[in-house]
Amino acid sequence: MSTIENSPTSEPYKKYETEQKLATDAREGVDYEHSLTLWQALKTNKKAVFWTWAISLAIIMEAYDDSLISSVYGYNSFAKKYGQWYPKIKEYQVPAKWQSALNMASPVGEIIGLMLNGWLVERYGYKKVIMPCYVFATAFIFIVFFAPSIGVLFTGELLCTIIWGLLGGLAPGYAAEMCPAILRGYLTMYVNFTFTIGHTIKAGILLGFAENNTQWSYRIPFAIQWCWPIPLALITWFAPESPWWLVRNDKIEEAKKNIRRLRSDDDLDEVIEKEIAMMVHSDMFNRDNENNSSYFDCFKGKNLRRTEICIMTWMCQQMNSFGGVGNSYFFEQVGFSQIKSYSFTFIGEGIALFGDVTSWFLVTLTGHRLLYTAGMFGQSLIYFIVGFLALAPSSKDGPKWASAVILMTQSFFYDCSIGPLAFAISTEVPTARLRNRTFAIGRSIYYILGIICSVANPYMISPAQDNWKGKAAFLPASLCLIWAFWCVFRLPEMKGRTFEELDVMFERGVKTKDFKTYKIAMFDDDDYIAKSTSEEAGSTKEEHKQDVGELTYKVATE
Repeated sequence: MSTIENSPTSEPYKKYETEQKLATDAREGVDYEHSLTLWQALKTNKKAVFWTWAISLAIIMEAYDDSLISSVYGYNSFAKKYGQWYPKIKEYQVPAKWQSALNMASPVGEIIGLMLNGWLVERYGYKKVIMPCYVFATAFIFIVFFAPSIGVLFTGELLCTIIWGLLGGLAPGYAAEMCPAILRGYLTMYVNFTFTIGHTIKAGILLGFAENNTQWSYRIPFAIQWCWPIPLALITWFAPESPWWLVRNDKIEEAKKNIRRLRSDDDLDEVIEKEIAMMVHSDMFNRDNENNSSYFDCFKGKNLRRTEICIMTWMCQQMNSFGGVGNSYFFEQVGFSQIKSYSFTFIGEGIALFGDVTSWFLVTLTGHRLLYTAGMFGQSLIYFIVGFLALAPSSKDGPKWASAVILMTQSFFYDCSIGPLAFAISTEVPTARLRNRTFAIGRSIYYILGIICSVANPYMISPAQDNWKGKAAFLPASLCLIWAFWCVFRLPEMKGRTFEELDVMFERGVKTKDFKTYKIAMFDDDDYIAKSTSEEAGSTKEEHKQDVGELTYKVATE
């Protein structure tokens, strides 16, 4: 039997006399996680749940700022401050080139922030990245609030969205690593709940200032962003670092202290040791098995399938945005007044909050794969109905109101399925060492598609262009249907699996349909041993890879 001292990753693991001892403790840690009921996990991990909740509040800022500037283009005071006088139409308008620039600032800044997050978090940890973000956010909001020209406004918006991108990548990864597998899905789905809160606050404030013609109609919505950084920075100061990040950076004792701090039961020291062993063994699997250190590694070997799932999950979300169906401008184009359009948007966000809460109960019954796939088929059906209603004569009000009601209920179905589940799936599918980088890639693709939507949608629904009106719904209906079939054939069920179990299943190339029933049975210690044994025996690199598959777990399928 090999010893840890001879392992290439020996320094943090000297307390384990042999790899078999590490494997045995890790196996017991996995067994403990699977033995927990939802109530037991909540009771034992209530402190961890609180810190996940607190860190995820950062997403409110990102969601609130999302399309905030484009939402105030129609305010006369904003157009007079940052626009130009157009004699032909006898009113102030923000020039089209600056509208495009401001629309691009948000997704471009988010992408920059996300890509920085994937590198910074692995180097410095979640907490050391989050704290400076709040400091910079407070400063950058000053630029937006006091911007004397539209060029300065653009600069401030770009800088702010870089911070939102960083925070938007931090919170889901932190949530995924703070609690056992049975709670992981709920906590990562909660991130979407905070996103919806941000959208709801924004929609309510914009509705309240829709008839205000002073400079405060846009300055106050900008200033409200100052409400978040300082209190959230104070909360984050006391938050613990992710134990998984500490293990990945060989800080085993500190990880142990943090887990002890996160648990509510003082008699769990032995269990904590098993949890640490599970994390250590999983980290050894990632270190030995593949290169897991750069963005390029996300597209190599077995990681490619995992990156595909992350990317496609986020693309599924964005399919709903094509055609601009459901936003306030869309409602105006199908015949509603500006006030009614903002009211519909606000009501839709309120319904979406209810959908987020509902998703926590539905996912318990259905799992991730079924609920997400059903959500995509449901979105497609809703948009097809809206599209066919738009074929009715425009002089009739009935189809117009029916479309409005259906699109408001669409918010519910979106946020009880694909909205929150995208966060859960995209944070659990990557390896631990590539989690933040893979998430950044998937979310960046989401924003790239958002850029395409922001350019294409006005041409589809603008009266001065193609003027599709409600018929624009046929586009997202068709796209959602195509992506729904991708879910059927490529999206595996990962609910309730530990990170190491997922590593093994992806390494073995388990078929999508078999993920739910695949059994990783751990028998005696010889069936569950760390991989460097084969290296010490003088095996070649190819033989070692074979040993990884054969010796790490005994696997059987139902």
